[in-house]
Amino acid sequence: MSLVKSQLWLCLARTKTKNTRIPTTSFPGHRRTLTLSRSRKYSLSSYNCGALTSQHVGTEVTVRGWLQSLRVFGNVRFATVRDSTGLTQLVWEESLDKEFGNLKTESVIEAKGTVLPRPPDMQNKRMKTGEIEVQVKKLEVLSSSEHPLPLPVETHFRGNQSRKKNKDSPANQETRLKHRYLDIRSPSIQRNLRVRSAAAIAARVELDSLGFVEVETPTLFKSTPEGAREFLVPSRLEPGGRCYALPQSPQQYKQLLMVGGVDKYFQVARCYRDESGRPDRQPEFTQLDIEMSFSSQEDIQKVVEQVLHTMWSSASSMARKVARTYSVPEKSDEAMQQWERQNIPWQLLQKPPDADFPRLTYREAMDKYGSDKPDTRFGLFIQKVEEPECQPDPGNSLRGLLLPNMCSEYSNKKLKELCQEMCEFLLQKGQTRNIEVVAVKVGKDASWGRSVAAGSVNQMNRVLKANPELKQRVLSTFQARENDILLLAVGKQDDPCEALGYTRSKIGPLHMSEEQKLQLNWVWITDFPLFEVGSEGKIKCAHHPFTMPDERDMNEFRNLTVKSSHDELLRVRGQSYDLVCNGVELGGGSIRVHTEEIQRHVLEACLGHSKQEVETLFPHYLAAFKVGCPPHGKQHFAK
Repeated sequence: MSLVKSQLWLCLARTKTKNTRIPTTSFPGHRRTLTLSRSRKYSLSSYNCGALTSQHVGTEVTVRGWLQSLRVFGNVRFATVRDSTGLTQLVWEESLDKEFGNLKTESVIEAKGTVLPRPPDMQNKRMKTGEIEVQVKKLEVLSSSEHPLPLPVETHFRGNQSRKKNKDSPANQETRLKHRYLDIRSPSIQRNLRVRSAAAIAARVELDSLGFVEVETPTLFKSTPEGAREFLVPSRLEPGGRCYALPQSPQQYKQLLMVGGVDKYFQVARCYRDESGRPDRQPEFTQLDIEMSFSSQEDIQKVVEQVLHTMWSSASSMARKVARTYSVPEKSDEAMQQWERQNIPWQLLQKPPDADFPRLTYREAMDKYGSDKPDTRFGLFIQKVEEPECQPDPGNSLRGLLLPNMCSEYSNKKLKELCQEMCEFLLQKGQTRNIEVVAVKVGKDASWGRSVAAGSVNQMNRVLKANPELKQRVLSTFQARENDILLLAVGKQDDPCEALGYTRSKIGPLHMSEEQKLQLNWVWITDFPLFEVGSEGKIKCAHHPFTMPDERDMNEFRNLTVKSSHDELLRVRGQSYDLVCNGVELGGGSIRVHTEEIQRHVLEACLGHSKQEVETLFPHYLAAFKVGCPPHGKQHFAK
């Protein structure tokens, strides 16, 4: 397939919108002149459903929206009409029923009438428009809704446990997705869409103030080996069945922009990866993409922290604004806090993240937490055990994790299953190396109690059973006490840390305090290895092949060849980093390769591509290096 033309489609002039005052408009029949709200400026309705207050009493209005509820009290009819700004109560006499026809909930209606004050004993202080109602004179069904509906339209935010009606939708996920247009009407989805929009706008404004240029890159590219599987797009114009590829990310485009002199780029980019779904990844997703020339890793991280602070503030403000369209909190502090907990995601109730996030190297994270995306809200730290007798193979490492006061929660059978889970976790990741796990219940006087083992070997368990003194030394290393459980894992490379890290991430959240559960712990993970071992036992790039090696390891990197051992390749660090919050990786970045010599060495000497393969796959990329490529780096995070 011929390469997509070298010209990048640039999104050039993005003008700043000024705060313009909306002109005052007088409607026929109004008792006073009122200011038209911004959202009604280009609408057939005279007022939003959520905009009417006691100031509008006596005003003739037209409102449009969905009929949310219909109630009959004697010869009086009460209805609630809903649009994106809130709710308004309608009222009319029984005599108008025939004229209005058969009304069904979720039909789209137009109501014309007069705003009246509600009787004092019928005012709803939890509703933004609870002081008024509209006495309907004319009502028209613009679009009728057929019943029964495929799924009920929710009227409260999901997750509000204080309301029996506000549990998650009884319809299964498949039904909700099939009828997504109905699910979108729910307050939770409406809030999510608006919060996301507010965050994106805030990011654009903040990056624009920092001198960044938003550039839209093509979605048709040539297939290149960047790590993930690509979606292929056939074209009838390309002979021989050759295909375009949808971009895994705008990775190469934005690097070419740096060569082109766009020194600060960003984009809200669509990305595509033909891979199995994960809880934090879909085949199609969006990320905020940033690239900067002549900047250090610390410079990029400071920009990200500043943008995150702005996005968080804007998203939190929008979440509160949307929540008020459906209900209004009482004025007391206690009532306000309860209202916020019921209607706003707990994450957005936290203060915006401060600058200068803590930093951990990859090695520190793996040794202490057993994961390169650690949840730092709770303890349970992994420790290294310096007992050579426990690890007959000199290439192995022995690690341990102490679970305080957990004997009562684990029977011997359950503890055995936990050990087997740890081994299976590594197998699922494609690691076939030998691993052994031993779990010990600590008895009275910190003695070695009942133990169980799992794994492909049984060396450590045999050694420990035959050596009482060794058992006690191991227990004293962790300062174990009665009723504690000690998990020991022995294996090669990071296998023991990862196995224990799996258990830590599974058990730790179950024992957090309420205060810990409401924390947002941000951390940068830095100094990742440049390479890693893939599931098939082959060396691959830990992030992508365009990451610059760490300056501290540059001499060792230059000496690498296709014949270098795995240990030699894995010792070389890259200038890459991830942003993690509460054990979830939110984004990653790296300083890029900016010379042809280093790029060829990564692709040819380290990854084993032939010179011809490299020149076939990356001709555009190598050519760019020949005309002056500035040092540059990037950051992305998913939205």
